[in-house]
This record gives sequence, C-alpha cells and structure tokens, in this order.
Amino acid sequence: MRPINEDEVEILIEEHLRERGWDIADFIATRKRWREHLDGEEADRVFLIDGKVVAILEAKKPGKDLWAALDQAKGYARTYKKNTGHDVPLLFASDGTIYLRQNLKANTLPEKITNFPTPAEFGEFFRPQAMELHGTLRDYQRVAVSQVLGAVQAGWRRMYLQMATGTGKTITAAGVIAKLWSVGLVRRALFLVDRDALAVQTVKKFKHHLGDNFDIERATGGKEDKHRDILVTTIQHLAVRNKYLSYDSNHFNIVILDECHRSYFGDWYGVLDYFAKGGAVLLGLTATPADKETVNTDRFFTDPGQYRGPIYRYTIRQGETNPEVPEWERLAACIHHKFHTNVDLEGVHDMGFDFEPDQLGRAVDVPQRNKLIADKYFEDILGTRYPVKTMVFAASIAHAKNLRYALIEKYNEINNLPPNDAAAEKFIVAVHNEMAGARELIEEFQKVTDAAERKAIIDQAHKDPDMAPRPIILVGVGMLDTGIDAPDVEVLLMARPTKSKVLYVQMKGRGTRKCKETGK
Repeated sequence: MRPINEDEVEILIEEHLRERGWDIADFIATRKRWREHLDGEEADRVFLIDGKVVAILEAKKPGKDLWAALDQAKGYARTYKKNTGHDVPLLFASDGTIYLRQNLKANTLPEKITNFPTPAEFGEFFRPQAMELHGTLRDYQRVAVSQVLGAVQAGWRRMYLQMATGTGKTITAAGVIAKLWSVGLVRRALFLVDRDALAVQTVKKFKHHLGDNFDIERATGGKEDKHRDILVTTIQHLAVRNKYLSYDSNHFNIVILDECHRSYFGDWYGVLDYFAKGGAVLLGLTATPADKETVNTDRFFTDPGQYRGPIYRYTIRQGETNPEVPEWERLAACIHHKFHTNVDLEGVHDMGFDFEPDQLGRAVDVPQRNKLIADKYFEDILGTRYPVKTMVFAASIAHAKNLRYALIEKYNEINNLPPNDAAAEKFIVAVHNEMAGARELIEEFQKVTDAAERKAIIDQAHKDPDMAPRPIILVGVGMLDTGIDAPDVEVLLMARPTKSKVLYVQMKGRGTRKCKETGK
C-alpha cells in the first residue's frame, strides 16, 4: 500500500477538526490555503479571531519532520507580523496522527498533544481572564494562565511556573483557578504553602482577587474544610496525623504548591502523591527552581516524555524592564552596599548547598560584627537618625536577638539617648518560629507606612511605654526569606552568609517590589 500524501493528511486533519467540534465551512474561524500578508507564501490552514490570524497549522505527510514544519509556520508568523503588526501566538504541525503545538507568546519549546483544541478551548486560550477574577491580569500573567490551561487540556498532570519574586505568582494562580473553573476542569482546588504566615497572606489575596465567586478559607481541621472551593493550608497541617487521608484521593482537581522548590519532598511527599494518584494536577510556583539531587524541581514537576523545565518563565530582568507594565508595577532595581565583616567561616560544615545552620549562627554572631553592621546601616546606608522599612536576615535565634540589640544601641547613640533606653524595642523587632506572636508581628510589618507614618510610630514609642510593637526594622530567622510581601521595604541587610543561590535570590526578592504609596 502506498504511503498517504499531504492532501490525504489534510483530509485526516479536517476529519479530526470536525470530531473536535470545528465547522470547517465556517470561514470566519478557519481558512485553508491562506496567502494574505504572507508575501506570496501559503500556510496550509490558519485560525482566526476577529479577522486576525492567531494560529497556523502546517500539514506534512508521515515521515516528514514535524519540528521543521513548525519552523516553517514560524516563518509565516514572522511575515504576518511584519505586514500586519499582529502576533500569531500559536503554531501547530500534524501528519494526521501526531500533533505538535508551540506557544510563541510564552517562548516555550514544541510539545506533543493528543488532540487539537476544541473551539471552546481555543477561545478560552485566547481569553485567559475569567469573569470570576477581579482586576486585570498583566499580559505576561495571561500568557502564564494560557500555558497552564493548554497543558491541562493536553493531559499534563505535573508542571510549574517560574516567575520572579514580585511579579504576581499569587494573582496568576488565582487566574489559573478561575480559568480552569470556567471551562469545567476544576471544581475544588488546594493551595499549599509551608508557613502559616503565607497561608494567611494567600487567603487575603485570593479573596481580594476572586471575591465572592468562590468559597475560600484557610483549613481549620473541621468538617467544613471539605466544602471549600479553594482550601489554603500548610503542607504540615495535612501531613500531621495523616489528616490528608480524611479526604478522598480525587477530592481536589488541582493542587498548587507555592514556593515549590522546597518543603514538599521527603516526609511530606506522601500528601502530594496521594492526591496526584487521585487525578489532581500538580502545579508548582517558584522564583528559584532547585536542582539538588534530593529536591529537583524540573524532575518532580515534569510528566514523563515532556521537556524538563517550567512551562512558563518570567525573569527578574523582564520584571524590571517590561514596557507593557506600568512603571510602578515593575520590579525595583537594587543598589548594593557591600562591606567586609571579616567573619571566620573556617570549620563551619559545608552541606553542599549551604552552611550548617547552628554552626553558621555561632560563627557570625560576634559582638564586633553585629556592632559594625549596625554602624554601617545607620551611618553609611541610611545617613539619617531614623530607620526606614528594613528586613534583616540573621543566621540563628541568638544572632537575631544580639543583632537587634546592636541596632537599638546604635539608634540610641545617634539620637543622644541613654544606652539602655528601651523605646526602640517597639520598632526594632526580631521574629522567629519559636516565639509567640511572630505571625502577627510580620502582618504588622507588612502594612505600608510612609516616612510621616514611620516618624509617628517612633514618636509614639518614645511617649507610650505600653505601645504594642510596630516593626520598622524586622530581624528574622528563616521566616522572612520566602513569600513575605512587604512592598515598602527599602533596605535588606544580609547579615547571614549563604552559599545557596536559591536562598539569596529569595532574600533579595523581598526588596524588589515597588511601592507607589511611598514612592519607592
């Protein structure tokens, strides 16, 4: 039997399109042998929205290189944009059996798909903002939502988004849930974090962006948890005493893992495995994928046979320079002040990815070093008697305490106060996981305060000994480096050395958001 030719492949493709719900005779939606604005070239089939080409499908007989066919379609897309000014975001290639898709807008590699999208799926792809989502997604966030939608429609079960800190991973996740809900692919979603403060923050953001359209709450352990549309909780909450087993394995259609480069492996992996085996899509969110042997983001969040890596990436550089984003919503460029403290790390155990925490804490918690950091902060970095909103990253609880009091003593010195004056304890505060009220202090710190409000806080601290703490400088141990949003933070003090690129980028990301209210 002779091999089928390209004309016969087009017949098979048309039959498949009909099976998927396309009306081949609807020339408003799709046209064959398209030549307009292609400088004499001819695309096998195009798909249109509002009269503009939004996708190109190239047909090749079996045995021909479909990846080369995508390159051919890419040439047509470039020509069409040159002549019309309009992008063609999607490309397809098929031999009648295999279908390839490439999303040019997301700049991702070609992928095999089982079926061509239905007209409804196609339309949703180009309108990724669901009616349920309050506010407007930025263009790059819409692309991320489209990538997730397309991957889920293609049958992917594991994937992740890599987006720089401060570029809106949480609202993008809200957009993903709203979009998948609107097309009937999701009815219950689980959003996992690994810290209580992040759970509280996420619930607030989801309720702001999704409003009353969804029942959104933080898990309490009660029976009502099973009736939430979107349940937010820590992985630890579900893992302790195997509480996750109280849910049917197919209870959630999607499980979203915030900061997916950490915490979800090892002893807690069983929670994810349980829901994944029940059919849930696993979607990770991170700014800094991990590539360690035991925790490898690419390996864990990639289905067999797919390219490893994020299905969408939005970098720090893009976040700083994207002209489609208003100036106040771009990431802030950082000014670096580097000074040597002569810390001796000789003998501190190197665990490969970072220093051993207890040994590091003892090595860096040196009174002269803490005093030098406090001196440099007030004299060289600020050049003023009054602190600005500042995060300080310490190596241990003892280090955080001692560094806090070094900052207080320096504040007293430059303000001509007695060395033992305690007023600054109200606005120079340390937090760690073992102290009561740490979460509330972080929430207080996250409230935006301009210079006048900070001055009022300081004045009140000097007048009212019973004033509750209102942090302006927050010294943290392991609670501030990931996921805490405080857009008015102006200074980051990296008082703990690290070998981890992931940790450094996460810490730096606490200061890259701009704040229109304060002019930062």
